[in-house]
Amino acid sequence: SDPALPDPFRPILEKLLAKQVDSRYQRAGDVLRDLQPILSEAVTVETPATRESFLQAARLVGRDDELGQLTQALGRTYEGQGSAWLVAGESGVGKSRLLDEIRIRALTSDALVLRTQATETAGHPYAVWQAAIRRLILVAEMNELEASVIKFIVPDLAALLDRAVGDAPPLRPDAAHARLQTAVRNLFRRHAILQPIVLLVDDVQWAGQESIQLLRSLTQLASKIPLLILVTIRDDEGAEIMAQLAQLKLIKLQRLTDAAISELSESMIGQAGRQPEVVRLLQQETEGNPLFLVEVVRALAEEAGRLDQIGVRPLPSSILTGGLQRLVTRRINIVPAADRELLHFAAVAGKVIDPRLLAEAFPDRAIDSWITTCVNASLLTFDDERLHFTHQKIREGILVTLEPEQRRQLHGQVAQALGQAYPDFMLYAAQLAHHWYESGDGAKAALYAAIAGDQALRIGVYTEARQLYELAIDALSQLPPAIENHEQLIDTTVRLGRIAALMPSDKLPDYLQRALDAATELGDETRLAAVYGSIGTFHYVAGRIPQAFNYFGRALVLGEKLGLERLLLQPYNMMGRALCAVGKFRQASDMLYDGIELARALDENLLLASSLPYYAATFAFLGNYEGSRPHANEALARARAMGHQSQLAATLVTLGHYHTFCGQFEKAIDYLQEVLLMRNDLLRPQVRYEAHGCLG
Repeated sequence: SDPALPDPFRPILEKLLAKQVDSRYQRAGDVLRDLQPILSEAVTVETPATRESFLQAARLVGRDDELGQLTQALGRTYEGQGSAWLVAGESGVGKSRLLDEIRIRALTSDALVLRTQATETAGHPYAVWQAAIRRLILVAEMNELEASVIKFIVPDLAALLDRAVGDAPPLRPDAAHARLQTAVRNLFRRHAILQPIVLLVDDVQWAGQESIQLLRSLTQLASKIPLLILVTIRDDEGAEIMAQLAQLKLIKLQRLTDAAISELSESMIGQAGRQPEVVRLLQQETEGNPLFLVEVVRALAEEAGRLDQIGVRPLPSSILTGGLQRLVTRRINIVPAADRELLHFAAVAGKVIDPRLLAEAFPDRAIDSWITTCVNASLLTFDDERLHFTHQKIREGILVTLEPEQRRQLHGQVAQALGQAYPDFMLYAAQLAHHWYESGDGAKAALYAAIAGDQALRIGVYTEARQLYELAIDALSQLPPAIENHEQLIDTTVRLGRIAALMPSDKLPDYLQRALDAATELGDETRLAAVYGSIGTFHYVAGRIPQAFNYFGRALVLGEKLGLERLLLQPYNMMGRALCAVGKFRQASDMLYDGIELARALDENLLLASSLPYYAATFAFLGNYEGSRPHANEALARARAMGHQSQLAATLVTLGHYHTFCGQFEKAIDYLQEVLLMRNDLLRPQVRYEAHGCLG
């Protein structure tokens, strides 16, 4: 023995060095407990930071089968056979936690891991792809054309590459959309040959249709290259998108069983976590939701003083009285009152935290210190160099605490700071529109929504364009009557009408009536003609041909009177199709010829693609089968290039009728069956009925 060692320490040291394992201390906390009485200074057995580390480092439990499936998929990816998986489940059930396990395994196996997340308030049509593409372009090779195309997704591409990046050559919207998808696919394909890629996409239920199309495109590529795609979705909010991603292999996460709850509890608390009364309380309070379970254990530890005291002291009868919101409120209260203003601002701004935005809004505050405080309170976390709320439920819990007027003011502050932090507002127009709208500033909301809608329309992102135009019209409707507001309402409604045949809007009838009233009140014949054309198109798409003729006729009269070709564009094309539908093929052919020529001249490719199959049909119905063929081929090629199922289906049905009339039954059957194999949610019912009818 060492005579210099004070007697009180000898038993502790001897126990630490005991030859028999069972004779040694089993837990560090027991050592600290025995040291406490003989030290002059207090020993902190557990701090909030060490407690949090135990909670965050808890083992993944109850997911052995799912983890095994994805681990095998990762292994096959290294062998050159990628795959795509959709992990579905309720909020808090552990979808992202499962992906974290695969992410760690992929990183330690030298894969390139790309992680991104969709958000409710995305400010860009392809916002969900920005984080992943930004990471990929730092290691992948790109030619100048590809860089100019990718710049639309990553606006600061030139700064990232440290070289000038020109603008992509202008193309029609559908072609630009297809070019962008091709460029992204080529990036993934080329780099995956050099290094396996694991793409993780969280919360895809909030992704726009164009982002979903890009995901589906990459999914088709995955099986041919070393690319593993893992996507998470809240199945209670994303049923429609789940249907669109049916080609992905589905993993449905259920809540934890009692055995898994016991295992997870032990990994956080220790042996006491398996006590029946502890497991019973956790099951009662959380029903097996892992997020709630961790929150309940955190609350129990705060009440007991330490994790290892849970189960030693009497357990409360209930923790979640008041629901998860009560636990979120407790966590918020850890943050000093002076810092909660920033927390509220950040919650309104979105799930991902933008330090630049915070610094602009709060120039006198120490943002780094605030971030540290919120991370220590488990409100924020870092993931792949991104700072975000630890869970969407935490952010939602903060938002619930805000009064309506307080939330409106915060949206205004976010919009103001966003405009100042990023002067090139074109890149953030959609975000600005959202925040100004929520703040109650209809004029600014309408301005930015229309700008963002035009951007989306130019590149063929029609779903996003429709949503933004609807937001602009709703914002304008809140403003007092004024000439400028009326004009903007009419113009935006007409632009919405141009894409409504491809992306139907339930709100369009009401919008069209408002636009008609506004144009009539202004006495503006140019705008009135445009509204007439939009109303005619609406009736035509709905199958009300007489009403369509009525409004197209009015538009033609005014368009010819004013001598404005653009005003004749829609009536010529839509009336030509209507005439074809009612069997007046000679008149239809003449009208469609004029409409198609105008569409080519004015670069209106959506109208052009929609009119070509009808034009081809008029030739066939008039007996000129050879003359119809080039127009039919162009119609189908354009429809496929656009990448929109509804447009392709309408074209295939029209060509199905055309080939049936020509006696080319095998080709007609092929086209019609292709329509019937498309998913119901992507087609208008009328198109499917026509396909069934013609096939019969």
